[in-house]
Amino acid sequence: MKKNAFTVLELLVVISIIGILSSIVLWSLNPKKTIEEAKMGAVIQELLEIKNAVTMYVLDTGTFPQTCRLNCTAADDNLLTQPSGVSNWRGPYLKGGLWNRKHPWGGQIGLVLYDSNGNGRPEVWLVLDDDAPGTNIWDNSGKIPQDILEKIDKMVDDGDLDGGNMFLGDNMNTGGIFAPGEGAWRVYRVGE
Repeated sequence: MKKNAFTVLELLVVISIIGILSSIVLWSLNPKKTIEEAKMGAVIQELLEIKNAVTMYVLDTGTFPQTCRLNCTAADDNLLTQPSGVSNWRGPYLKGGLWNRKHPWGGQIGLVLYDSNGNGRPEVWLVLDDDAPGTNIWDNSGKIPQDILEKIDKMVDDGDLDGGNMFLGDNMNTGGIFAPGEGAWRVYRVGE
């Protein structure tokens, strides 16, 4: 006897095809937004990975890694190469290091030691630089749109680029040491 009903497998196949087609249609309606959100997710993952590497470095060595920005090399990158005079280094702490790490918009993700509150104790800051690795401060080819920086801030901090631990570069809480348009995230303070 022949039944006129669909099997569960047939229903799953049809539902899967509809799902694939609808995601293609949705993506095609706003591909730029989808691409920007994918970039944002990638940079958030990188920032968290670097923050964890810094934390492990500090716990192992009892010191902060040194600044690593545009002119940093693999030999200078404390998360990749053991610095002289630092004991208990158990790295590399970050695969590939930080010295040539780009964020998805083309600028460098750098590390800076800076005492933002003037208490004599430096803090570790991660910088979403608008300059590509190995260039100079006038490159500006990798600027992240401010609305994306605000979304990144919302994911890793408090969503307010004027407060918390993530700021726009020219914010007075960063002492103005980072360029306007760059994102700066304070990831480690003594006692935290």
